[in-house]
Amino acid sequence: QQQQQQQLQQSILPQRLPTLSIDTSSVATAGCSNTADFATQFHVAFSSLVTGACIFSGQPFHCAVTRFPGDYLLPKTPSTSSGAHCSGCPEN
Repeated sequence: QQQQQQQLQQSILPQRLPTLSIDTSSVATAGCSNTADFATQFHVAFSSLVTGACIFSGQPFHCAVTRFPGDYLLPKTPSTSSGAHCSGCPEN
């Protein structure tokens, strides 16, 4: 049975990934719209590694979880409620 498990693991698990030659002194992120949100988060999370970011039409950092005074809020409906958490936002 142990041999069968090993064979199964070898057939399911990917082979070792190749080592990439990346110049860590010139890592940058880029994105548009929702991928700009990811690029921003990556840039902040790995700021010691990332040398630049091109953010086009993305949200400001930490915007999705912050409610600002005067924000216009849409009522929660099946089409607008995705389970996102907003600190300080009313239930509906």
